[in-house]
Amino acid sequence: MAQDRAVTEQLLQLFIRRIRWQTKFRE
Repeated sequence: MAQDRAVTEQLLQLFIRRIRWQTKFRE
């Protein structure tokens, strides 16, 4: 279960980075 939590955290970070990158590109 600990591994799953680490994976989900990494996916969330990548998702947030992608959203931030998109917002930066829009501006």
